[in-house]
Amino acid sequence: MTRNGRADVMLISVAEYRSMQETLEILSDDETLADLRASREEFASEDAFSSDDVRAELERRRSKAV
Repeated sequence: MTRNGRADVMLISVAEYRSMQETLEILSDDETLADLRASREEFASEDAFSSDDVRAELERRRSKAV
């Protein structure tokens, strides 16, 4: 809907609205942002485990516990 040629109303799903609220909450938390930045840097430096590595380690621990 427009008023004077400009958007005046927007319709979004409840799920999308909640997602936007959660994003705003995260972006307003300095500690969470610092953690996210550190995670991105770690991932970019390839100092992370692949999903195959994680699965193999979990399987190793399961078989060891039995």
